[in-house]
Amino acid sequence: MRKRFLISKMWLVLVTIAALGISYSAAQAHERRDVGDYNMVVGFEVEPAYEGIKNAAGLRVTRKSEEVDVSADGAVFESPDLNPGETFTFNVSEELEGKTIPFHNDLYPEATGTVEVTDSAELSGTVNIDVMGDNFDPADIAIKGSTTLVFTNVTDTVQTVDSGVRSVADDPGGSSDQESSPAALPEAITGLESALQVEVTHVPSNISKVMPLRDVYNDPGHYVADFVPTAPGVYQFRFFGTIEGAEVNETFVSEGGGGGFGDVESVSNIQFPERQPAVRDMESAVKGAQSTAEESQDTASRASTMAIVGIVLGVVGTVIGGAGWLVGLRRK
Repeated sequence: MRKRFLISKMWLVLVTIAALGISYSAAQAHERRDVGDYNMVVGFEVEPAYEGIKNAAGLRVTRKSEEVDVSADGAVFESPDLNPGETFTFNVSEELEGKTIPFHNDLYPEATGTVEVTDSAELSGTVNIDVMGDNFDPADIAIKGSTTLVFTNVTDTVQTVDSGVRSVADDPGGSSDQESSPAALPEAITGLESALQVEVTHVPSNISKVMPLRDVYNDPGHYVADFVPTAPGVYQFRFFGTIEGAEVNETFVSEGGGGGFGDVESVSNIQFPERQPAVRDMESAVKGAQSTAEESQDTASRASTMAIVGIVLGVVGTVIGGAGWLVGLRRK
């Protein structure tokens, strides 16, 4: 019986993971905090986070820098000349969240657009924008952080696309003194996978575990601690260690505890068409079945023992009775 329950539990977990097909993607809600000379961005790597599905405590560390003037010509991105059919790709980092970035075509003053970077946006992943000479399609969009913009020249002539407001230097006869130089984006802090650790706590049960961090390939300054949250509710991440020799001990909590990233939700919220019992429910069922089986075994064992005792007592009674009968005969 125990083996059947364990096999059922394992099968349920495998089917759930396979059916959902969830993999790491850009997180949708993180908490940002300045810590000394650095900025830390923390949250679940995949949000919403669900119990029983592989996830990770995510951390991004950058050096604090002066505010980027997104309206300056070319401050955030600047394409080369795009020949017909060519594309220009730019990844909008999470550090730009909360900003609206204007962009334009240097060759056509009327061709302008805006990119609003906000956590409430629906667009994420990869967003395509056609460069159409005197306009863009779409021209004004709202996206989440860590979204990739792909600008494609769909005309038969050379085009450009730059962030910011078109400068006077781009106009014929304009003064080059008014051209703005690109501003540097925040510097990613690398090499922290051996300098920092994270203590993950499931707040309702107060169970904690210290986990190592690993760096994310081809994404400098981005670190994760992989784990599978097995219960819903509020989680707490405490990052401790050093950043470039500076002591760090910072605690972040999910929104149910007043923090800025999402709690872990029950996987039943996304199951369709039938809801399956959670792993913890299966474990309770297994424990209950084991307990019932053990109680049944104990009851059977006690009954067997009582039967043996009864038999022994019966034999003893018979022997004593026989002995008394013999003694009576001799007296007669």
